[in-house]
Amino acid sequence: MLYTDTAQNPLWETGVPAKPFFDSAYTPPYALCTRLTTPYDTNALASFELRIPNYMFTNMIVGFRHKYQTDTLTDGGYIEVSYDHGQSWINAIYDTTYLIYHTENFYTLQDTLAGGIHGFSGTSAGWVHSRIQWVWAMLVKDIPDTLYMRFTFKSDAIQTNKAGWMIDNLVVSFADMPGFLPKLNPEIDITVYPNPFSTSTYILLPETYRKTAIINLYDLSGKHLQKINSYQNRLCILQRNNLKSGTYILHVNVPGHQSLYKKIIIE
Repeated sequence: MLYTDTAQNPLWETGVPAKPFFDSAYTPPYALCTRLTTPYDTNALASFELRIPNYMFTNMIVGFRHKYQTDTLTDGGYIEVSYDHGQSWINAIYDTTYLIYHTENFYTLQDTLAGGIHGFSGTSAGWVHSRIQWVWAMLVKDIPDTLYMRFTFKSDAIQTNKAGWMIDNLVVSFADMPGFLPKLNPEIDITVYPNPFSTSTYILLPETYRKTAIINLYDLSGKHLQKINSYQNRLCILQRNNLKSGTYILHVNVPGHQSLYKKIIIE
């Protein structure tokens, strides 16, 4: 279910877009826009929510078509998730609730708005198809009751007469096989063993991408800890060194393909 509050968040409008750069919906006539006919507001912080119940949770994919035109590195849109009915929120790229998740055409830890928030910013090359997939492994961990997704647009005090963010074809679907986005390249998936670990772990890359993959380690606040680049033979070792016990994120990026975020745990 989609929830918008036009009283508190009047910036988001549903209808026929009619302004520069936002001249048509992806599937006409209607789309969801930060203003249908005028530039987006200054000092904006406006959201809408997608709420998805428990029964949809096995290898679920949320996809949407969107365009954006904002002040680069300042204004833009970002997506958060909540598993406690909106009491607390976390940026989607930090989400470690599931065993693993994949993204396609999504912002990364290097893409930021004002205040260091990770999100979509700048001008897109036309319509973009972005997707997130949550992968849950039976018997590995329980799943929450309900997933809320919050799409938020944020702007500063300077009016630059740009279009903002337009979203269409927001769809919830499922992967046919556990663990992969359909019609993508599942070979990007990596093996981390052991996980959890106490002193070191091995990272095994697919042969196809071992020379082009870029692997970085982050903590849950988004702080970059190290780049892992010694994998010419597909196998590299991640040493614990001075890392504290806890949960960390491996970000695997292969140019021209989707990114992969994998959770690792140090005991």
